[in-house]
Amino acid sequence: MATGQATSEPAAAAPRGSSRAGGRAPRYELVAYAVLAVVLVVLMWVRVREVDGWYLDEWLYVHAGRWITGHLPGGLWEAMPYWTRGPQRLYPALLGVPYGLAGTSAAFTIAHFVNVVLLASAVWPAALLARRIIEHPALRVLAVTLGVALPWLMIADHLLVENLAFPLFLWSCVAIVRVTEAPTPRNQALAIVVLGATAMARLNLGVLFVALLIAVLVREGVVAAQKDGVPWSRRLKEAARTEWLLLIAFVLIGAFAIHLLRGGTATLGDYGATATPSGIWDRLFGDLADPTRRSAMTFLRSLVMGSFVFPFALGIGAALGAATGRLGRRLIVPGVLTLVSIPLVIGGVVLAQASQEERYVFYPATLIALFAVAALEHLRRLRGWITAGGVIAVWALLVGAPGPGTTSFDFFHAPAGAFWTRVLDARMKRWEGDLLGWTLLPRTGWLLFAAGLVVLVVMLRLLLVRRGALVRGVLAGGLALCARLQLVAMQYGFQQERHGTTAVAGGIAGAPGHGERLTYIDAAMPAGASAILQPALARPEAPTADAEYAEIWSKKIDTVLSLSYVGAGVPAAAGMSVIDTRIGPDGLARWTAKLPRWLVTAPDDPRLQLPATLVAPGKTSAYAVWKLGAGDRARWTGQGIGPDGSVPPGHAATLTLDARATGATSVRLTFAAPGPQPARVTVGGSRLRLKPGATGELALRVPRGSADTAAWALRATGPARLIAAHIGG
Repeated sequence: MATGQATSEPAAAAPRGSSRAGGRAPRYELVAYAVLAVVLVVLMWVRVREVDGWYLDEWLYVHAGRWITGHLPGGLWEAMPYWTRGPQRLYPALLGVPYGLAGTSAAFTIAHFVNVVLLASAVWPAALLARRIIEHPALRVLAVTLGVALPWLMIADHLLVENLAFPLFLWSCVAIVRVTEAPTPRNQALAIVVLGATAMARLNLGVLFVALLIAVLVREGVVAAQKDGVPWSRRLKEAARTEWLLLIAFVLIGAFAIHLLRGGTATLGDYGATATPSGIWDRLFGDLADPTRRSAMTFLRSLVMGSFVFPFALGIGAALGAATGRLGRRLIVPGVLTLVSIPLVIGGVVLAQASQEERYVFYPATLIALFAVAALEHLRRLRGWITAGGVIAVWALLVGAPGPGTTSFDFFHAPAGAFWTRVLDARMKRWEGDLLGWTLLPRTGWLLFAAGLVVLVVMLRLLLVRRGALVRGVLAGGLALCARLQLVAMQYGFQQERHGTTAVAGGIAGAPGHGERLTYIDAAMPAGASAILQPALARPEAPTADAEYAEIWSKKIDTVLSLSYVGAGVPAAAGMSVIDTRIGPDGLARWTAKLPRWLVTAPDDPRLQLPATLVAPGKTSAYAVWKLGAGDRARWTGQGIGPDGSVPPGHAATLTLDARATGATSVRLTFAAPGPQPARVTVGGSRLRLKPGATGELALRVPRGSADTAAWALRATGPARLIAAHIGG
């Protein structure tokens, strides 16, 4: 049997100076880890501090954090308005600390720095895992560098759960390995707590409880193999006495899973739609089976290319050898954990959601990297397994679809895939044409990697016996080069997402510093005041982004005004109230509940203008701060236009002014023709012609002696938008 054969070899013994022998790490190793962590912090923070933009999910997490902080302790578990992430609340609770105690601008900076520190802290659990897998301290440093210096870490720019879930995943792996080494009640309790925290940071990672169960079963199998002749009944009793706490946890988790599958999935938020027998069946065997398989293979391909192929092949080969007992009993559980974590994490994603984002599945990359370096110490035993690892790597490149990489935003969705698509894939195809063009083979982008892995296998077969030190040195240099390339890819992704790409200009670092952005909203209102936000005109590329941006920067916006009569979106996050508006018999809008005294909205909104006095004009934003006046109806209402101010061709819109309350004598309308065709606008007896892409103004006189309101009919021929209505005195 392979296990017994391996344990008699020297490599199975605990090395001197390692944690397996209870020794202490050399001082230079600890210093190297500290330097690595500092380098990662500096590298990420230099880029992250340029950030002045955010992703849609961040808006939701920030508002959830504010809600939790303002409703402690119940906010940690009670239902939150508009929250769709179920129990995934650990990261919002963390965000709630700076956003609940500091000003928005300061909280923005603090939260992003916390992201950087959290991601760099992964060095610690990675080092603990490396000391259980790798003997030589210098190789452990290389393994940790390879395992944490990933292009994936550019997610530090964004207030997303992965920043907390990544180090927690590695701590969960440490806990799983530790509980199989010493299954004391303390270690079992710690494992349950850490895995539970990881699941509440990223719900998909709840699959780690399955990994824990598999690891415990493998451990019990190894222990049973050492006790030949002992009755199974006795073995089971000993296992139950030793791991009773885990047994209770597995029973409770199993009961909870059965409850969810029977229909109790509402508490899971968006995940609940698929955590049902019909949803899982549909993704595995029904109409969604093919997309599920393609998605899984694309994710696997992302893991291969995110590590630059070579470490993946070595790591999977070493993990296979370790799991089969080839490297000794101590490495069986870490090997099994590495192998099962890949399908579990990928499967947890593809069964729960359809979004193809690498950040959901990159957690096992660190485990693969650790075993890639461990392979250097066991090359003779792993020659066949490394061949298998190379075959798996090439198969993933061949079958998996390339990740996205055409726009700057894809550097967030798929940093490894975007780098591969825009840089490596193009170069590999070019080099294939130069080197293999004579073969008339199509340019695939993976043939040279396949050839390189063949060279690796041949080198292990022919040179390892006589030139073992040289082979190990070459492979160690290759792994170090891959670590360097991962840092290069991270820097490349940072640069492109910050400043755009040559094909797609833009990025999220082009705006002024966040200290100058929208902070005037809170400053314009007294302490303790709250405001209502009226979302600005929608835009095709970002229907509600301006409103969401205003909300994430202001602590005082707690209510959103809904313009349901124009079909406008209502970007209200967790904890926000929504007040609707309805058209009265006089054509003016009225609100369905009492409004706060303060209003945040864009001036001259053609859909709705409330009776208010301007307090603070917008600086770097379209939004201004107003103090609401008395009255129960709007001063201006545009009925029949769309959320973006569009005028439906062939249909009449109605524009109504509260002439008595405003005392206005004129209204100046601004129109735009955004499409490739000209537009013609008619308002009352006035006409306006617009060339494609042009804007123009139309002045309306308020009739003298208007008793109460003044109204105009608006018609358009061709695509036209009413983008502003300025009321004159």
